[in-house]
Amino acid sequence: MRTIVALLCLLVGLQSARSDDFTVGVEAINFYPIYDGTSVQYRGYGRDVLDRFAIKYGHRFQYVVLPVRRLYRNFFTTDELDFKFPDNPLWQRDMRKDSVITYSDTVYQALEGLFVLPANRDKSLAQLAAIATVRGFDAWPYKTEIAKGVIQLQFANTQESLLALARHGRVGGIFYEESALNWYQRMNDVPHSDKLVLNKRMPHYRPQFFLSTRTQPQVIVQFNQFLQDEAAFLQRLKNQYGLSHAPTPSF
Repeated sequence: MRTIVALLCLLVGLQSARSDDFTVGVEAINFYPIYDGTSVQYRGYGRDVLDRFAIKYGHRFQYVVLPVRRLYRNFFTTDELDFKFPDNPLWQRDMRKDSVITYSDTVYQALEGLFVLPANRDKSLAQLAAIATVRGFDAWPYKTEIAKGVIQLQFANTQESLLALARHGRVGGIFYEESALNWYQRMNDVPHSDKLVLNKRMPHYRPQFFLSTRTQPQVIVQFNQFLQDEAAFLQRLKNQYGLSHAPTPSF
């Protein structure tokens, strides 16, 4: 009898442990220092935040790196992923309209817009002719112009190929994120004359990056408390990753 009771206790303990093991769907793109899903290990500010939270609350996160389109599909149509990071209710709205999704408070606020070479600083969207972004992303500030044929939208699979499109003149600009672009250009010693810069005359916005879930809203409650309690740590972490630097030069 004691053996049976012991086995039952063991099974309950294992079930409890499994309940704290979660999968987090992340993008297979390089947005470092915010996050990077192209390296051997998922890394960056986002991972450090999630890891710190997991340790504090006794969770274990397995990061599932997927191409952006597949990540959306798996998150919205299967139970393979407990969480998605980053997420925002404005992204791919058609896919999420029938889902009940819980979003965390803001993990990071980005700056996304159209980045151009200095030679293109005075050109209109029509004169730029074409812009590009990462495959699976949605250059929504320019949707009207794209739909009207004023400008063409192209896609690239990697950060390197995306930036190359602009530097080689194949597109007039790229829709991208400021911190990731600045880091890449700084680490690769891009000459000043070849650096892409944000053109604030064009539509741009500051999207919030959230942690989201369809199945674990109680963990989001914990995470929001963590974001409040660890505000000082999060600021130090941003400083460590250079996410508190001065804005990109603009026109």
